[in-house]
Amino acid sequence: MRFLLVLLVWGIIIGGVYLYTVKRDSRTVAAVPVAEAVSLDAKHFSLEITPTFNLEKDPFALVLDDQQTLLEVRINGKNLQVDTQQAQAGQVMQIEHLANLVHGPNEIFIQAAPPTAASASASEYGVRIKVMEDSLPIAETTLWSNAGSLVSGSLHFTITTTEDTDEH
Repeated sequence: MRFLLVLLVWGIIIGGVYLYTVKRDSRTVAAVPVAEAVSLDAKHFSLEITPTFNLEKDPFALVLDDQQTLLEVRINGKNLQVDTQQAQAGQVMQIEHLANLVHGPNEIFIQAAPPTAASASASEYGVRIKVMEDSLPIAETTLWSNAGSLVSGSLHFTITTTEDTDEH
């Protein structure tokens, strides 16, 4: 009798877990609509990045290949290659013809490693980000770091079309 009781308890437990996984997997999430890309023929978007420090490689980063970048820039989750060979403190890095922008909300993520040498005089470092549309700023912010940490953060902005704006 005890043996049948043990089998019954195990059957209830395993059956309950099985029913839970079947029910959970049967619920499907509706696909998120993909936003359309901005026509770069009509509008010209550019990005200005101005660090307050000389860019260095992150000495604590996990490097799986030989190509560790000095500055990581992602637009809506997709990496953007940035030429940082001549980047110095206070020098504006201009990136023309931004790709991966969409109508509606957008995000630009930036991460950079400030100097870690003991001779570094500043305890806080910053990176100024400015998004330009036809040479006019549409979004800007400054990302700051505390002593010893990476400068990283996001800039959120929205691209609207003339049809989206209400002209009353």
